[in-house]
Amino acid sequence: MDGNSSAGSTPKMDWSSGDLPSAWKAFKQHFKFTFGGPLKQKGEEVKCNYPMLWIRDKGRKIYSTWELGADEGKKLSTYYTKYEAYVKPKFNSVCKVQVPPESSTRG
Repeated sequence: MDGNSSAGSTPKMDWSSGDLPSAWKAFKQHFKFTFGGPLKQKGEEVKCNYPMLWIRDKGRKIYSTWELGADEGKKLSTYYTKYEAYVKPKFNSVCKVQVPPESSTRG
């Protein structure tokens, strides 16, 4: 189970998934529902902290490689864009193979 299907459960990113784009999509959908429900009254800057609690150690290690301006770190769209870029498969046109996310350089 991906940790995202139980009602009322805490969202969890499944970094062990063989399909990281789909795992990210499920994770993002779960926390967006949480933001529309129990955390609806929270401001965006506060909401930015929640995915960082739920993203697990690997996600926080990825986050630590980013250089964010003061305003960027207060926008959920920054987190969406950065993590989506990380989980997106890379295509190596020289070898004509997809490089799994764990073996490619990510920022």
